Amino acid sequence: MRFYQTISQDEARRLMHERYGCRILDVREPEEFAGGHLPGAVNIPLYAVSRKAPLLMPSRKRPLMVYCGSGARSLPAVQVLSVMGYQNLYNLCGGIEYWPYELVQ
Repeated sequence: MRFYQTISQDEARRLMHERYGCRILDVREPEEFAGGHLPGAVNIPLYAVSRKAPLLMPSRKRPLMVYCGSGARSLPAVQVLSVMGYQNLYNLCGGIEYWPYELVQ
């Protein structure tokens, strides 16, 4: 059973502003994250998601939006998180590369 959906840039922005308690997970490398990321995002590189997610995001029911640079790493991340029991997962289509809104440097 799949517990995630892929969302557009506009849907992601609405989710960030309308859905109270939504966590944002950036699965890029730390140096990519430092170059600019979504407001409120937590950085866990893809290779560390299965190990660090339970420590940094213990609630598996809280809405969680996952993104990367282009979408190539976020999809495997949401699949891993889904298998781990996380629900209410959102995969940002196209990643931050196409993000037309504000970033935190």
